[in-house]
Amino acid sequence: MRLIRNKNVKVLVVATIVAGSFVLPSFVQAQSIFQEPHNNFRPNTIHIVNGSFEMPQISSRFYPYNSGSWNYIPAMNELTGGASPSNTSSATNALGNQSGGGTGSSASLSYVDGWNAVPSSTVTHIIPRFANYIEVQRAGANSNFPSTAADGQQYIELDADQPSYVYQTMQTTPGSRLYYSFNLRNRGGSGRVKVYVKGSDASRGNATQDIETHSSHWEHYEGVYTVPEGQYRTDIGFESMSEETAARGNLLDHVEVRTGAYLEVNKSSSVLGEEVLGGTIYTYTLHIENFGQTDADQLIVTDQLDGDVDFIGNAKKDGVDFAGVSYDEEHKKVLFHLSGDTIGNVDTNHHSMDLSYQVRVKDTATEGEIKSQASIDYHDANQDSSARGIFYSGVDIVHIGRRPAVAQGSIRVQWNQLMPTLVNSGLDVQLYRNGEIYGWPVHIDAMTQWEYHWNNLVDENNTTSVWTVRLLNSVENYQLDIENIRPREWVIRANFSNPGSNTPDRTVDDVHSQERVKVLYSLTNPEDQNIEGRILHYKIRVKNDTSQTARGIWIRDVMPLYTHFDAVDTQGEYGVIEGREHATWFVDRLLPGEEKEFWVDILQDFCCPEIQVNQVNYELTGNENRPYVNDPVGPRNVAERF
Repeated sequence: MRLIRNKNVKVLVVATIVAGSFVLPSFVQAQSIFQEPHNNFRPNTIHIVNGSFEMPQISSRFYPYNSGSWNYIPAMNELTGGASPSNTSSATNALGNQSGGGTGSSASLSYVDGWNAVPSSTVTHIIPRFANYIEVQRAGANSNFPSTAADGQQYIELDADQPSYVYQTMQTTPGSRLYYSFNLRNRGGSGRVKVYVKGSDASRGNATQDIETHSSHWEHYEGVYTVPEGQYRTDIGFESMSEETAARGNLLDHVEVRTGAYLEVNKSSSVLGEEVLGGTIYTYTLHIENFGQTDADQLIVTDQLDGDVDFIGNAKKDGVDFAGVSYDEEHKKVLFHLSGDTIGNVDTNHHSMDLSYQVRVKDTATEGEIKSQASIDYHDANQDSSARGIFYSGVDIVHIGRRPAVAQGSIRVQWNQLMPTLVNSGLDVQLYRNGEIYGWPVHIDAMTQWEYHWNNLVDENNTTSVWTVRLLNSVENYQLDIENIRPREWVIRANFSNPGSNTPDRTVDDVHSQERVKVLYSLTNPEDQNIEGRILHYKIRVKNDTSQTARGIWIRDVMPLYTHFDAVDTQGEYGVIEGREHATWFVDRLLPGEEKEFWVDILQDFCCPEIQVNQVNYELTGNENRPYVNDPVGPRNVAERF
């Protein structure tokens, strides 16, 4: 069949392929690249009960002393028969009248909420009636007392007529990092306090901290403790080891404990519960949330992809376009660069983060599963470098539907130039199966002879398909012949009638003396071109100077070396090919005389403050089918500066 210029004859039945007559090589399963998650359990949130000893308030109603400045007050274990309640106790656990002597009180709180006390290991003679009591003092209420507390109005002295060990039990999660802090001072002179953070069932043994106190003002102390495996109840305790006198000892106030950051990342896909086939484009979303009591920073998010998908891009952070993503094609890893981000803790500024991007299922993907897994490495904000954690999501699984029968072989379209002295700009062809579009349009390069192969043509349900080739662009001023040489192979022959009408750069028509579509670009701030860290603003303009409507103008600006993508207008798309970022625009049609303008911002690296050479490419496809944004075969012609 002969295809003549300007005649809408585009369909040519050229061959018949019976599916199943070719066999693909067997698929060898590669070793798994995914991690078996060893994540700790989500940490139990910890809030020390009565950490500044403000409950109960000192008043004359407490026994044994009628003093408004200090008092011996029962610890929790004094009222529970020696048991050690955990920090889930609260002021709502009122006891009313107390047993064991004294007049007691029916007030709503008659003990030091949250805290337990036993005699110190240094005590050789225990005064029975005060063995499990805590001495609470009110700042400034006595000339012998400090004028202020470290926090609030009250604090405790680590003796109740004798040195004591005061502690609180916390419900903890193995693997959690606990950040604790407290304030110490003396009544005068010097003293010594041992600090213990340990399992509730463990003996005191070696102290976590051993502190010499000799200050007459409050001093702040901090520490970190990692809860060991199998430990679900943890004590924080303070033991008075030496004092000025039997009645004067170390003062303690403002005890706090919080967990470190604990990030979880949950991965999901937009095709959950569906089956996909080759060519399907879908979105992965990573939901990140902090369940710890410390902010997380220095975030590193990695997503390990399956070999059956290709990364497209279109990355977003919390629904907004995000340029800080890169793709390691060799290892199939997507990396989000978030070193400047912080995810708040559950107590004060709790929030989450959503990251997303798109992938495309390879045409060669076989029936089975697409597996992928994300991980996040993070750091406890304002802590040393060792305070890090890592969390692995579960392995996300997308199911590939039953693969249609595959005819392995190739279909070749070859152009034979009958007049080798002429140069033209190539052809755009589309493969069809049973009259339906199959795959993406193919551009055949501007050479004397062109060749393209389609491999792994598939048929649904073992049916027989008829394959068709159509020309998408109308090449002016010459005639085309397409003939079938043998099954799955065709030759397209051209006979030019008006030499010079189809020039390589598509800018001037020698026969009709008219300008064609022009694509021009400029750098609007050239004075910043050799300054590191500056954003370069590029403007791209496309104009149709012909008397006919132009269709399918594909423009791509690949970021120069030592630069990175920063932003693009709303009509542009961001993409990555082989590690190189680019911005792409597609104009489906441009009326005669019509002009459009686009822009892209490029960030110049700090490493290389030198003039960068940018090059914008474009292609006229002649049809309104948008090309695949990450097609490695990009537009061919070079736009001019203006």
